Amino acid sequence: MIFQKDERAVTEVIGEILMVAITVIVAAIIAAYLFGWIGTTPTHHNVASMAKRTGGNVTVIFSGGPDARDITKLTYSGEKNCTGIGGNWGSGITNPSVGSYCTIISPAKVHVILSATFTDNSTAVILVGDY
Repeated sequence: MIFQKDERAVTEVIGEILMVAITVIVAAIIAAYLFGWIGTTPTHHNVASMAKRTGGNVTVIFSGGPDARDITKLTYSGEKNCTGIGGNWGSGITNPSVGSYCTIISPAKVHVILSATFTDNSTAVILVGDY
């Protein structure tokens, strides 16, 4: 009996396997987007604030920025009270305007953290430092 070596069918089988594999991969990617398994990148807001020491006081100023209108609340966290426009910033001030400020009375160095809450309910720390 003489056997002949014929590899034509092998090439067709490998081609079929590759086509099925590519179809499964594309279907998995589409399903991941449709079912929300692949999330979108988070939105970053562009706002600015600053703090400066003058004598025994530290003044924290909201400077604004392109996304300033999207801020619903500014909240100060620190060792001392920060009072100014809108009252005590420790409990937060709502709908701050550009130029809003508060003052911390302390001859010693203070740690300042200012965070913002935006209209999409995200929060971001917009100022951290020792002054």
